[in-house]
Amino acid sequence: MGRTASESRDSAGFEPLRRHAAEVFARALVGLRADPGSPPEPLRRALVSALVDALIAAWYETRGVGVEGVSQPSVGALVSLDLGAAWSSLPLATLDLEHLGALYEGLLTRAMARQGDRWVAVEGAHRRSQGSHFTARRLAQRVVALALKPLVDDPRVDPRAVRIYDPAMGTGAFLLEAARQWSAHLVARCAMPPAEARMHAVCVSLCGADLDPLAARLARASLRLVAGAAPDLPLSQIVCADGLTHDPGPVDAVLGNPPWVSYVGRAAQPLDPALRRAWAAQFASFRGYRNLQGLFVERAAALLSPRGRLGLVLPASMAELAGYAPTRAAHDRLAVCDDPLPDLGADAFEGVFQPAMVLLSTRRDAPREADPGVWPLARTDLDAEARAMLDRFGRETLPAALFGDLGVHTTRAAEAQLVDRAGPGLCPLRVGADLTAWRRGPALRWGEPARVAAALGDAARWARVKVLIRQTARHPVAAFNDGVAFRNSLLAGFEDDAHPAGFVVAYLNSTALRWRHQQAYRDARNGIPQVKVGHLRATPRPPSALIAPLDALGRVIAARNDGIRRAEQLALDALVDDAFAFSAAEREKMRRGLQREPASAEQRPEQGPAE
Repeated sequence: MGRTASESRDSAGFEPLRRHAAEVFARALVGLRADPGSPPEPLRRALVSALVDALIAAWYETRGVGVEGVSQPSVGALVSLDLGAAWSSLPLATLDLEHLGALYEGLLTRAMARQGDRWVAVEGAHRRSQGSHFTARRLAQRVVALALKPLVDDPRVDPRAVRIYDPAMGTGAFLLEAARQWSAHLVARCAMPPAEARMHAVCVSLCGADLDPLAARLARASLRLVAGAAPDLPLSQIVCADGLTHDPGPVDAVLGNPPWVSYVGRAAQPLDPALRRAWAAQFASFRGYRNLQGLFVERAAALLSPRGRLGLVLPASMAELAGYAPTRAAHDRLAVCDDPLPDLGADAFEGVFQPAMVLLSTRRDAPREADPGVWPLARTDLDAEARAMLDRFGRETLPAALFGDLGVHTTRAAEAQLVDRAGPGLCPLRVGADLTAWRRGPALRWGEPARVAAALGDAARWARVKVLIRQTARHPVAAFNDGVAFRNSLLAGFEDDAHPAGFVVAYLNSTALRWRHQQAYRDARNGIPQVKVGHLRATPRPPSALIAPLDALGRVIAARNDGIRRAEQLALDALVDDAFAFSAAEREKMRRGLQREPASAEQRPEQGPAE
């Protein structure tokens, strides 16, 4: 179909901006050649800044608004940078406010690299280090509507006095949607004319902060456009500031998608020691799994007025993982979660695999100490029968001391020293791939003890471990240990007088325990499943009469170290199923619902898969 007249006018409005492209980019290259030692990062930031100016100017121009005082020529940043096919198809004629944010945040994920005589944008690590993921409008719509609904429905709330805050606003995705929805509420509830309602929502109801000055500029510009305001409307409540320290005053709602940054584990980002000490002193949530999103949860809850509302997009693991317990306790002391909380799945953010949830809660009238229990994340996949089966396991758990994370956390430098074969002077370092149920395969990795980790020489450390459990699995996969050092892709199982090692390995490898694990833990159902120490320490305590027979059976099978035969698996499952009084129908449901691990390449042909 051909373009309409209005579309042609809109596209034509970009021509004055396009004509400046060569001039702007030439200036950038001249500056770089004059100072060849300058790093690419200043250029990237300068071009992103120029792009923001150009997009704002283009928006006003295509809508017939004067752009005096608004910098235009910098659209050269967009035209001259090689940003790939996705960027060349930018819908100029139908450019929406969310496109501005998407373009800006997309550039933030890129770094500058020289190719010949020009600079191009390539994939960079900025997004991971900053924990930023662009929020699509449909997600912002859902979160804003769910978070604000109690305020909308409460006749005691004066809509004209409500203040809504985003402490990590980025380019303003949540504030834009809050402006739209709250202005509609002002029209419906207060009979405000639509134009007045939009201006009130933007200038009075909303406030926001972000550390990035360019993002703050784009958020202010986008909000002016929603309000139908002039380009010079100050919007002084939309600030460039640290949301963890900025004080917007009392607020009735805190919304947003705070940065997800971890300071521990494999994805750990560097953290200034002084800032680490300051956060540890200021935030109770920083005492467990140290991360930035937890600090924003605690700060957001503290900013709310009584009966204020929280609506934050967070990693789904925050709902249940033991390391997040301090964050949940800090939040629950101040606010009460909605029940259930929305589960967004693993594809809430385009191009990113990250299970996500929405934390929706209401501020208490007064703080109250709370146990760090799990948050009630929605489970639409569980029917009533499955819920009843999970309840059958009870709430008592095995002793936490039966499980631990002793594996070596190798650095990248140490990892580079490992080889995949034995050799003179090398020590084995067992990894998760060595293990299948009931069987330790040959060690796949070898290295020099001093160059991998000093702990490899501590034989007593590894001898204490009686059972190995694979960490990257959909359910517990366990076998006896043989005293070899292992990486943190394997978890440690121990024994005590009441819970011998044969029982531990047999119980973990039972179909009922595997089914329960997959149903109970989101990490087990992800594309990259994991078994964590916290999961193992929450293993339900079985009837005491089950321990001795499982130990006897488990010792025989595990000592053989060649897997389990079909008849043995049936006998093991019958012991566990009888102990928990599962019916024949329930046993079949568990077997049908269990996602089994792939069979080992060395699995004995006569065994067949355990059923």
